[in-house]
Amino acid sequence: MSELFHIDSKGQLQPGDDELLLRLRAAEGTYWLAPTAPDLFVGLRSPPTGLRTESERAILAGDLSGISLPDIIIFLAQGRITGMLRVITPSGQCALLFKSGEVRSAATDSAGASLDEIAIGLGYVNRERLREVLPVAPSDGRIGRAMVDAGLLMPDDLLRCMNHQATEVMAAMVNARSGSFVVCQQEVPNRAPLNLNAQGLLMDAIRRIDELSEAERSLPPLTTRLSQGAPLPTEESAGAAAVLFSYCAVERTVEEVLRFSGINELEAARALKDLLKGGHLLAEVEISAEEVGAGTVTLTLKSPEETVAVFEEVFKELFGEALRNGLEKELYAAAHHALTSQLARSPILAGFSFGADGALPLGILLSNARGSTSDEMDASRKLHASLSELMFFLLYETSERLDDETDQALLARIKKILDRLESPK
Repeated sequence: MSELFHIDSKGQLQPGDDELLLRLRAAEGTYWLAPTAPDLFVGLRSPPTGLRTESERAILAGDLSGISLPDIIIFLAQGRITGMLRVITPSGQCALLFKSGEVRSAATDSAGASLDEIAIGLGYVNRERLREVLPVAPSDGRIGRAMVDAGLLMPDDLLRCMNHQATEVMAAMVNARSGSFVVCQQEVPNRAPLNLNAQGLLMDAIRRIDELSEAERSLPPLTTRLSQGAPLPTEESAGAAAVLFSYCAVERTVEEVLRFSGINELEAARALKDLLKGGHLLAEVEISAEEVGAGTVTLTLKSPEETVAVFEEVFKELFGEALRNGLEKELYAAAHHALTSQLARSPILAGFSFGADGALPLGILLSNARGSTSDEMDASRKLHASLSELMFFLLYETSERLDDETDQALLARIKKILDRLESPK
């Protein structure tokens, strides 16, 4: 039976199938339409019939932006409620099944939190072996049982994966900033695999959210634009990283990737961090309107010499901060790694090496840029793109090792330098 109905532009309700039509006919009457968020639709019969039903029914629903979901979870646990908590957000759907207030199972449509991806991430299953034995997902959707039956996973390891998934789902729910939720009271079979204390799981989820906050602090600003860089290696062609890489086939912002890619934010932040570090996604400089005073900003191309000069100041700031904090060895190692991985797609950097203080090899860069094009502005664009990518990688590596106050001060100085390449529209 379909549980979906459609409201067309004329305000007419169209049920998804005949069985739902019969349910709607049984609910004939006059209803008060409650004011709700755009993603929630609530009607209350007026006057009420006062009748009771023993079948599955919604007992609580609401708007995530207006209520604390941890309070709802504690209510379900302390009230020893049996049923399903379903949360629907712009990133997707997830659900927890409760029996007498204990969490008995979890489900999500987030690719990064599926049982097979969790098993791979925890090291229980090899991706290539999984593809070989189970080239397509089982028709009943029970991928965990299928992995056990195929000899890929031991039952105890499957249970650990399911516990991990329940924590991920709880964290995704608690971290949701917008969307809707509904609690449906329903029977839960005794064979449901888990038996987890909901409040203990909630505390684990809050720790995961702290990890997310830490991960987000190491990412570029939310308005930073992202595009595809180096292709993903074959062994990473599935899972959260693959979803995000595909999502960025068209230019996206960091915020769009975290909120709307179909991956829960915690998994998305982790995967985005790895994709940026590996050069598979490229970050483009974005300066907010507030930071430059007024209006949206756009790149004003300078001469190749001016472009290199601005970026040289940026790199000297980076290297200077690294030296002051005893991080010069780590920064040089990161620079070597970045240049090695970036050279294949950025011939502008051929023969490139940093000076001791972050100085750039002006002659080599200008020769490479002008040798690739006869257009001076095109040479500036190529220099800007290559040096921006290198800058973001090293800034990311340095920021991870600095305390928040030092990191924010460094970012402010670098943005001030980059302002010379920007001007209001």
